[in-house]
Amino acid sequence: MKQILVVLFIFILILSQPAYVFAESSIDVTRAHGNSISDFYQPKGSIIADSQTGRILWEEHIDKPWRPASMSKLMTLSIVLEKIQDGTLSMDKAVTVTADDERFSHHPLLSNNIMHKGTQYTIRELINLLIVPSSNVATRMLMQQIEPDTGKFVAMMNQKAKALKMEHTHFTNPFGAENRSIGKNIYHLVVT
Repeated sequence: MKQILVVLFIFILILSQPAYVFAESSIDVTRAHGNSISDFYQPKGSIIADSQTGRILWEEHIDKPWRPASMSKLMTLSIVLEKIQDGTLSMDKAVTVTADDERFSHHPLLSNNIMHKGTQYTIRELINLLIVPSSNVATRMLMQQIEPDTGKFVAMMNQKAKALKMEHTHFTNPFGAENRSIGKNIYHLVVT
């Protein structure tokens, strides 16, 4: 009887556990759940962590260095939100598009929304443009509300990364585009 109870207990324990899929890639996990998906969609790296404990639940190429690209905007946004929280900056502050901002918004490798000189946006609107279409010019305009010198702002980004123990992170501009892709004609608008 004792053996039957132990076997029954183990059986109940096994049934109560979530089903785990052991896979070599995230595409394997997707396919194991019945979704037919092309190898084209296989990410080059990924990580899933428990937000409460920090325990890594899934990892794939997590130590491979990557360019931060538009993820740089999140660090810029973090600094902007700190300034809003400490009262240095207001969500309702109006920011006027300058001739440099307009020129920057027309750059073929940076443009995902065009802005026109003299138009006004609130900080709130610029944050929405940073988040939703990942606007480079809105990110630049937000950065300039805190520190007009791009080099100094990037130093702030890297200091914050260090404080957050982001040991393998280095930013070169506030929006994540590759500096070499910007070109010499507009480079002074990006890194001064």
